[in-house]
Amino acid sequence: MSNIMLAKTGLNPKVTALATQIKAAQGNDASKLFLTQMIAHQQGAVAMAKSEVTGGKNADAVALAKSITASQETEINDLLAAL
Repeated sequence: MSNIMLAKTGLNPKVTALATQIKAAQGNDASKLFLTQMIAHQQGAVAMAKSEVTGGKNADAVALAKSITASQETEINDLLAAL
């Protein structure tokens, strides 16, 4: 994580704490941190996409959300396997 990211003001303290952890991580710890954070990120994308699928009114957006759900769930499984 760059010092530029850490120097930004107004960031959520959780983001700053995570950036500090990432910057300090080495080797397997860095890989595990990357994988677990990416899993959480992808899970958030899936939750948002599923919300659009169930409540969306725009057919194009719903179709995109279905595609996102499928691709992100595959990525989550790949990330879990890499842990």
